[in-house]
Amino acid sequence: MKYYEQVEYLPQVPDYLIDDLDVIRSRKNAFDYPQYEHVYASYVTSQQLHDFLQEHFNYPIIVRYQVIGEKLPVHVDIGVTEKYNYIIDSGGSSVITRWWDSKENPTVILSQTHTPERIWHKLCVNIPHDITEVESPRISIQVKEEPVGHIAP
Repeated sequence: MKYYEQVEYLPQVPDYLIDDLDVIRSRKNAFDYPQYEHVYASYVTSQQLHDFLQEHFNYPIIVRYQVIGEKLPVHVDIGVTEKYNYIIDSGGSSVITRWWDSKENPTVILSQTHTPERIWHKLCVNIPHDITEVESPRISIQVKEEPVGHIAP
């Protein structure tokens, strides 16, 4: 099973389409748990960024900015098996994404990676995983398939 792979067929995102952190945080947080916003938030992107990325997928997509403010505990993403990430700011030189044998009692690391900035990668997110060693806001663009019947926030 591949937990992580670089994706070379998606283009780099032009700088003019990437918002700075203040603009990102001024938008609606689509992750509806405000008490955890200091740890994780998912913000709506501009329509221009969405449209740029939609051209490269043959199915409807959801595009969000992810901001991770500190260590993200072991979790499984709900309702999605894989997603594409484009790291804008890694959040520190030692940040690692790890996949675990269990969500409730993680003891064995199945795989781990240090994700480079400004390169698309595909992640398996239905396996328990975490993000460690976050020193500053980790900012990325996330793309996932839009579920049938989805209503955007």
